[in-house]
Amino acid sequence: MEDAADHRAGLEASLAGGGRCRRSRSAARDGSVALAAHHASEVSSLTTRPSIGGLSSFGRQIAGEVKKRRVKIGTSWRLDETYIRVNGKWKYLYRAVDKVGDTVDFLLTAKRDRKAAKRFLNKAIGDQPRPLKINIDKSGANEAGIKAYIEDVGASIEIRKCKYLNNIVEQDHRWVRRRTRAALGFKAFHSAHATLAGVEAVRMISKGQLRPEFRKDLGAALFPDRKTTLR
Repeated sequence: MEDAADHRAGLEASLAGGGRCRRSRSAARDGSVALAAHHASEVSSLTTRPSIGGLSSFGRQIAGEVKKRRVKIGTSWRLDETYIRVNGKWKYLYRAVDKVGDTVDFLLTAKRDRKAAKRFLNKAIGDQPRPLKINIDKSGANEAGIKAYIEDVGASIEIRKCKYLNNIVEQDHRWVRRRTRAALGFKAFHSAHATLAGVEAVRMISKGQLRPEFRKDLGAALFPDRKTTLR
């Protein structure tokens, strides 16, 4: 019954035509305009550099600013991983969303194992409330990583393995993969992680995860030379 209630809550939040969806659409529109304006002003400087350092730095910058200004997420998480090609090899992108689809965090790792899952949890819980429930697939590595975290900190976290509850995070993976597919893979691990930080931050903006009082503040922080507001 609890799983079904969680599932219904996610569907209602996604399909409702009320405030949250309007807020998300507005944030997506204004966020896209702001990012396009910034990109246009930076094209010449980025293309004159021999590396993607400028783009990577901007990815880290926007991710840092968004994290400081985002709403608190729920305590029922859906954890999963997808694949990203780096230097011709597949790497693992750990991602989690809460039950209404808000992004929790991400972590790019070289391996899919207990240590990687535990690292992701330590990173994700750093600035968010500790989850009460985490839903995963049948991955033994993810379960072992969560159990290792629980043992280390003495937390009480329920581990669930309900496949359909993870549909929401699997659908969210597709948005990230579409944004990275055009690059035909990354050449270096550090540049992949920095660029993904920017992609994930833009995804949070498009979902309306910025606290209302900070949307104007974020525009000023990212684009000080423009009167940009993320409504």
